Amino acid sequence: MLNEKAKWQKLQQEFLKIWTLKKVKNMTLEEYTNLEKNDSFTYWLESKTGDVVSMWGGSSYKFGIFKRNISVDKSALTKGRGGDNEYGWYTKYGHNREEVFQTVKSYIMDIIQASKDEEFNKIDAIDLGTAYKWKIAFMYAPNEKLLRIVSKDAFEFLAQKYDIKSKKISLIQQKLIAQKPHQIDFYDYSKRLWDEYYNKNNSENIQSIQNQTKVTITQHTFSSESMGKLDFPYKNLLLKGVPGTGKSKTIENIINDDLGLGDKPQNICRINIHSASSNADLMQGIGINSNDGNIEYKEKQGLIYNHIKKALFAPNQPFVLVLEEIQENSLNELIGDS
Repeated sequence: MLNEKAKWQKLQQEFLKIWTLKKVKNMTLEEYTNLEKNDSFTYWLESKTGDVVSMWGGSSYKFGIFKRNISVDKSALTKGRGGDNEYGWYTKYGHNREEVFQTVKSYIMDIIQASKDEEFNKIDAIDLGTAYKWKIAFMYAPNEKLLRIVSKDAFEFLAQKYDIKSKKISLIQQKLIAQKPHQIDFYDYSKRLWDEYYNKNNSENIQSIQNQTKVTITQHTFSSESMGKLDFPYKNLLLKGVPGTGKSKTIENIINDDLGLGDKPQNICRINIHSASSNADLMQGIGINSNDGNIEYKEKQGLIYNHIKKALFAPNQPFVLVLEEIQENSLNELIGDS
């Protein structure tokens, strides 16, 4: 079975085999964005290659132009947004669908060429959405030249943490890559940087829940070095770690020895998470909403957030939330007996 890295690299190669430089250069508007098929350029980037690096979130305007599912009243559009009875677009790119598409496609071609030439500084100035343009750049760049990260917020966090005095993502990437320890695999290093951003946000969101509810939630991460060990008082627990590090045994000990919940566990929640799951997936998820024919992505409470809040409605019954870090391509929620 292919490991995680081999799987997403295979998916990346499938994308590159289809969307060659020549294919993109001759790409039609219908090939760029459509509703009837799942083989458009934008669908490939956002959905089909989500496991390569996720750029999920935001409205469909991030693509510059997109095909609508229904016609809209133009008077209801916000400033800077336009369209016709089939397509929506940013007016800064042009006055009609074909003019807009040619502008957007020229930007995409510039990103691809800059990526292939490793002239990443040129991408900073290209006027497309941050996550979108850096996802394109990552897909076409030579191996180990760009981090597997496309989030503007993540780069801003990492720049501040590592004292990088620049807002240009190309320079932030360059400096972060230069700091990579030689003994660490490039993409493991990229994931470690992403995890630093993710864990920081995850901890902040859990702290926010604690502040709102005035309860204590103790977090503990299990590893091969700390299998099943808890050396602190606990009531409400969030246990994290890969399989086989002692989380289930710890739950059994807690139930039998300390919490007095009886032989059958109560308030035990297990969530299986993919190693690349974002903070948005777990704490603040994204929901799809159609607004006047425009596809918008709205925040909603994620799996962890919802289950902690639900457990807190029973303050006299301590809870345990277990995050099982699995190496699968899906995010599943499993609730029930331990």
